[in-house]
Amino acid sequence: MIIVKDDSVDISNLCPQLAMALAGTVEPVLDKLGANTIITSACEQTALHGHTSLHYSGFAVDVRIRDTHDGGPLFDSPLAVSIISKALKCDFDVVLEDDHIHIEYQPKRRRRA
Repeated sequence: MIIVKDDSVDISNLCPQLAMALAGTVEPVLDKLGANTIITSACEQTALHGHTSLHYSGFAVDVRIRDTHDGGPLFDSPLAVSIISKALKCDFDVVLEDDHIHIEYQPKRRRRA
């Protein structure tokens, strides 16, 4: 199940590729690891990200990895990052941060043959 942490998180303007990745890859992986997919930041304009952040344009999300009650991990985060990265391929960056997994859709330039 995909959940937003609270009403401040806006997932309404995610790019289609990222929305499909969340539903088709991220959520099933976390479900298998025993956790809900809790989005802590998406494309809300009030969040504090770097000025070049892909969050503002709907191309990035952050997914919670820690239990808010005891601070412990909700699931095996390094394993989740590895599985998600392999499944999403090269157009996505999946980064394990201190308290979340940052996932962004950023198509890479490809050489023409």
